[in-house]
Amino acid sequence: MWPESSGRMQIVREDQGAQIEQSFLTVFGKAPPHLQRTDAAVLYTGSPRPAKQEKATPLPAAAPPLEDSITFNKNILAFDRDWQFPAITEQHAFNQLRHLGAVPDGITYAAYPWATLIDKLQRKTADHKQHLDAFREFCRQLPSDTIKVTVCQHIKMKEFLHLFDDAGISRIFWTHCTHADLESGEAEHADRPILRPFPLYPVQVTETNEEYTQSERPYLFSFIGAKSNQHYLTESRAWIL
Repeated sequence: MWPESSGRMQIVREDQGAQIEQSFLTVFGKAPPHLQRTDAAVLYTGSPRPAKQEKATPLPAAAPPLEDSITFNKNILAFDRDWQFPAITEQHAFNQLRHLGAVPDGITYAAYPWATLIDKLQRKTADHKQHLDAFREFCRQLPSDTIKVTVCQHIKMKEFLHLFDDAGISRIFWTHCTHADLESGEAEHADRPILRPFPLYPVQVTETNEEYTQSERPYLFSFIGAKSNQHYLTESRAWIL
């Protein structure tokens, strides 16, 4: 190898046959029968390649101030950011209610990106504490003297019921609600939120026209998606398929 001061280097492949032959003689007392010797060879001469520069990880964009994200209007307290995408059921429910203005007095609709918060907490992401702090601020702004209702799309919602307890939610419209949830009865679980079913937002839909809407449909409904596995709460997907 060239001296370091020259800024050049030479990579040489040495003949290791002699060392292997000596080791074999020491152990077995005879020369190895099939040893193939290789001559020394220069593999590279020149300047060392510069170390590959790793790209710096870009810092996440600063979240807008909470006072710009939390709004209260027409009995809807909304945390209007961080919605899950493209499964936008929670955001779509909020937009529909906001456009209709149909939340009566005495009821507060809590429009919150539950799916994002639950994902962050479940995976313990680097920013999960920031999301939890924002959620606590959202809870502090919920009126204490109203019935609080919300929509949640996360399949693991039941494992995070303490979040809904912290927010004082008494009615949850849940996209994974089962018959067992409905049959449990309100009186039996008065200390827990009442669960009601809610449709998932259709991420993929067929484009319709007048001929399509007026045609007779041979099937009541159909389904395209992942087959049931151990992560789903019921076998409904298998029943459809």
